Amino acid sequence: MDIDAYFAGLIEQSTGSFTTVAHRNQKPDGCTIVSCPKRKRKSRIVRENMPGFTTISPTSVAGKKEYAWRHFLEGGYVAIGWLSHVDLTNKSIQEIDKLLEDKYPNEPGEVSKALRAFERFMSLKQGDYVAVPNVSFGLFGVGLVRSGYKFKEKMHEIGSEDKSRFYSHYREVEWLVKDYHDKSEILLEGEKCWEPFGTIGKVQAKVPSYIARLIGLPTEAASPKRAKVVVAEPEYLKSLLSRIEALRQDSGHQERDHESLVEDFFVSIGYRKQTDLKFRRGRIDLTIALMAHRWLLWR
Repeated sequence: MDIDAYFAGLIEQSTGSFTTVAHRNQKPDGCTIVSCPKRKRKSRIVRENMPGFTTISPTSVAGKKEYAWRHFLEGGYVAIGWLSHVDLTNKSIQEIDKLLEDKYPNEPGEVSKALRAFERFMSLKQGDYVAVPNVSFGLFGVGLVRSGYKFKEKMHEIGSEDKSRFYSHYREVEWLVKDYHDKSEILLEGEKCWEPFGTIGKVQAKVPSYIARLIGLPTEAASPKRAKVVVAEPEYLKSLLSRIEALRQDSGHQERDHESLVEDFFVSIGYRKQTDLKFRRGRIDLTIALMAHRWLLWR
């Protein structure tokens, strides 16, 4: 297992709150794994001296993402909701957990979702990168976190008709990419997409290659080479390929012409044509025999 998969597995296990640190194991790439006993939480990644990356949605209101993104962009910040009347400056995760349980006494799912969002939001450091997603369709922008946690009631307008809904917890951001980019412009073949749903994605200990390319980071991963595809036409197939192209242009050709092409292809690669076979029952078009094996091509 490579190191990225190892850390991704650790992050996947990170849900709920944590209390006493049981032990630390220093990893060679600058990450510290912290064991946390509460709620069966096994581990959490604490990043050291390296920029991280996450995604933050500008709103949960359907159809208002671009509207809310404009507020992010023009205000130079990112923000999240819940406990919108409570300043969480210097609050521990345990204290935030208690506030959420008091706010949502009969909604454990909402408490868990909100606590996970606050853990990720509070773990961001100045110098980390953040992207604003349009679910999986593209990214509105990418920026650099420039402040610690800040609170301002009604800081962020989310586009809801219910004016009691707003975001108050925010971080200042310097926007590096301000124009919308479609997913097809961002990801190379085989690259995994960002988290499309949720308030805030997992805080990754490493900036993804697609983000590095967008912001021009001088990393080797920022410029993966695409495999060059070379189409070669073997000399012994050129005549057959010409006939295929001719059939494409001839809308009136017969089905038997397709069968003849298949037959001639096998002849070109070393099979012998059986000339004494005139007709066979069962709608068998071709019989292909190789030593003790036989394949029947059906119409």
